Amino acid sequence: MTRRRARPRSEDGVTLAEVLVAVSIMGVSIVAIVGAMATSIVGSDVASKQARAGAALRSYAEALKDEATTPYAECAGGYPDAAALGVDAPGFTGTVTAVEYWAGDGEPATFRSTCGGGEPDEGVQRLTLTVESTDGRAGEELRILKREPGS
Repeated sequence: MTRRRARPRSEDGVTLAEVLVAVSIMGVSIVAIVGAMATSIVGSDVASKQARAGAALRSYAEALKDEATTPYAECAGGYPDAAALGVDAPGFTGTVTAVEYWAGDGEPATFRSTCGGGEPDEGVQRLTLTVESTDGRAGEELRILKREPGS
C-alpha cells in the first residue's frame, strides 16, 4: 500500500465559497463608496448653485433699487427681470414675483396687493424677488422696499 504524503498546511488553498464571500463583501463596499461619492458631488453642486443664486439675487436687488437703472413706477404692474437689467447670472432667471403697495397707515406697516381704483400709491412698494437656477436645483427669494424719490 502506498501512503500519501500529507501536504503541509501552508499549501492548502481556499474554497470557492470563501472566494465568493470575499468578492461579495468587496462588491458591496465598492457600491457603497461610489454611492457616497455621487451623493457628495450632487450636494456640492446644489450648495454651489445656492451660493451663486444668493449672489445673483443680491445683484438683482441692487439693480432694482438703483433709481437710475430702474425708476420708481407708480402703481407698477411689474418690474424688469434680471436679464433685462443686465444682471450677469448665467444659469439663473430672476423675476419680481410680487409688487405690494404701502397702505400708508401706522404700525405695523401694512401692504396691499392692488393699487389704483381709489387707493393711492403712497410712494413705497414692497417687491418680492425670486432667482432660480434653470435646472430647478437652487433658488432664493428676497423682499425689498422701493421708495419713490422725495417721499
